[in-house]
Amino acid sequence: MRPHQRYAIALLSCLVVSVLALPSVKFLDRHSHRPRVMPKAVQGTLDLEGWDFAVSGPLILEGEWQFYPYQFLAAGDPRDVATDTCGFIVAPGLWNTFNIDTEPMGAYGYGTYRLITHVKETDIDYGLQIPDFATAYRLFINGKEVAANGEPGTSRLTSRPQWRPQVAIFQTDTPDIEILIHVANFAHVKGGMWEALSLRTASQILRKKDLAIGLNLFSFGSLMMIGIYHTCIFLMWKQERAGLFLGLFCVMVALRGIATGEVFLSTAMPDLDFELLSKIEYLSAFGAVAAFLAFMSSTYTTAMLASGRKYVYLVIAVSTLIVVTLPLRVYARLLFPLQLIAVTVFVYGFGVVIKALYRKQSGTHWLSIGIVALVASVINDIAYANRLHGIGGLSNTMPFGLLVFILSQTLVVAERFYLALNSAEALAVDLESKVRQRTYELEKANQRLQIAATKDSLTTLNNRYQLYSTIEKENQVPVDGDYSLMYIDLDNFKQFNDMHGHEVGDFVLQQFADVLVEVTGDAEKIYRIGGDEFCVLLPGESAGFAKRLAEALITILGERRFPFQALEDSLGMAVNEYSEVACSIGIASYVPGHAFDLKELLATADQAMLKAKKSGKQRIHIVETSL
Repeated sequence: MRPHQRYAIALLSCLVVSVLALPSVKFLDRHSHRPRVMPKAVQGTLDLEGWDFAVSGPLILEGEWQFYPYQFLAAGDPRDVATDTCGFIVAPGLWNTFNIDTEPMGAYGYGTYRLITHVKETDIDYGLQIPDFATAYRLFINGKEVAANGEPGTSRLTSRPQWRPQVAIFQTDTPDIEILIHVANFAHVKGGMWEALSLRTASQILRKKDLAIGLNLFSFGSLMMIGIYHTCIFLMWKQERAGLFLGLFCVMVALRGIATGEVFLSTAMPDLDFELLSKIEYLSAFGAVAAFLAFMSSTYTTAMLASGRKYVYLVIAVSTLIVVTLPLRVYARLLFPLQLIAVTVFVYGFGVVIKALYRKQSGTHWLSIGIVALVASVINDIAYANRLHGIGGLSNTMPFGLLVFILSQTLVVAERFYLALNSAEALAVDLESKVRQRTYELEKANQRLQIAATKDSLTTLNNRYQLYSTIEKENQVPVDGDYSLMYIDLDNFKQFNDMHGHEVGDFVLQQFADVLVEVTGDAEKIYRIGGDEFCVLLPGESAGFAKRLAEALITILGERRFPFQALEDSLGMAVNEYSEVACSIGIASYVPGHAFDLKELLATADQAMLKAKKSGKQRIHIVETSL
């Protein structure tokens, strides 16, 4: 064995052991000296009377938390979880599937988590290790705010997301500790307290925090230096394109390392925009996959399928454009399919290395060591991101796996240089990068993503979902004056659908929508609920005003012989044998001085419309309600 090879083996062995020991320290720090069974929260209560932090170490606050969806409770609020909209939720976990009236809550919303813990000692300083939640929170201990991330609000406009793991040091003079967390998410496809809090003594948590930051900075600095090193090799020897891609791979993973885990980037720059931080995280991941694929392709040109590379590059290019131009709540949906692509690329790279090792290709005995560590760390991080395991100490191992990979590749490059200098052979690496922009497909993809979800495609009026959103917003604002609502259902409309088909029926609906806009003077107040039913919101208007509006609508329809005149003028159809289309209108008007609920007002107007229709059609029925 040559001297440089013996030195390389010794160096690689020492560094591999050191790097692999780093995440192990995180794991052991978290799990050493623990009893077999850790207490878990049961129905919002966690009993820690038998837990000694000095002996057993930190405790993960997992189990059943009290959860109050769409409520921000104050500390000490006497409410319990006996109501229909409250219950117990397992944390850590997502609130997406939490049922409210048998319907899942979904990703977007807000709520309150509450846990009562009973501790044994009250004369020590406690600490909470707080990971990132989706995507803004305020945390209270016994009524005192001790930590916050962003600004949790009740809507997308009032909520400001942020990702930044924190620690909170607190004292308690009572064995009962109330942990209350206001969480809001309107920015990500996953919502809720997706990672667990960790309770420990102040000294333990500060030591853990320092260690985590130290490891994060160590991996960042190491990868950046190695990336710059390999880039410099490429600048000195342009044929060594593999070194350039390896350097870019290191830089991408280094950037992702400080944008995830301890999110040191957010700690160093507290005012960093949340969307910008998210884009750095995603784009660095895309860049890492692309750089790894390019590196493997340039190293093993014949083994990597050219057609497969092109498709992967294309997907990454399209995804990059989506991330750059759209908000997180849209492009976060790309995460899982891109994770599958990443796993496929890395596992395929592993197979290529193993195949090259079987063929005894030069340098693969070094690279096989690194590829095993890298693929294992990638699969581990993706598994943690999808909550397939909950070991927080192994949540961000890719930088360390990459260090092993880079060190092995460094030995491959050193051996390659040695052989090149001795044999005077130039190593030519030819990588053809042909990623073509498919403008038409990209425009189609962007159009699908930008289609407005608030308008009815037939009439261009507001749709049912926009009505529900408006109801939610209006109910959050105090109403001091009048508020009326018109519920409209067309009479004699079915005959046109039955005899002339849906195209004529759709035309009639469009013409009626135009008349309704003409009468009300404001299309934004009008909503198509479905079929031939419409709704008009009249904030600040009395029942008398709504009645005059309804009478004007009925009058115009009669004067224009609706829809006969429109059918004759536009379609050349003479259908005088049918009855004219009229409408039955229910009006509900809110009486000031009482609790306001627009949803109840809508239901009242619906009932009023049915009474108008039963009384002979083309009628108006008015209900003034105090709700």
